[in-house]
Amino acid sequence: MKKLLFMIFLSGCLYGQSWFTFTIDSLGTTSNAVNLGFQRPVAMKIDSLTGTHITFKTAIHPDSLFLPIREQDSTLVTYPVTERSIIVFDINDFYGINVLEIVSDSTEAKPRTIKIRCERISGDLR
Repeated sequence: MKKLLFMIFLSGCLYGQSWFTFTIDSLGTTSNAVNLGFQRPVAMKIDSLTGTHITFKTAIHPDSLFLPIREQDSTLVTYPVTERSIIVFDINDFYGINVLEIVSDSTEAKPRTIKIRCERISGDLR
């Protein structure tokens, strides 16, 4: 088992994959802003959430105005959520996004932690 966990960890390091932590405060709907460092979100791990859907906001810089991420037809990029789940993203939804916030469709009853798995964007040699 230890060997398997080490191989999973090593594969994440070799292929430039990282987990980023987002927190939605108690009585809040929006997470902290996270700079993804030129990595693209590919999946999300949720243990518990009051809301049933999440949307996302982005900005050019963490201290600038955050705007909703939308599809080409102007609809919000939205994902349904359930407790204790891993959600795989359509990576095209986040192409070119560097700073990200998560927005729940409901006020959270207590602080919530959401983890997003990212991978290095192909061709980025940093």
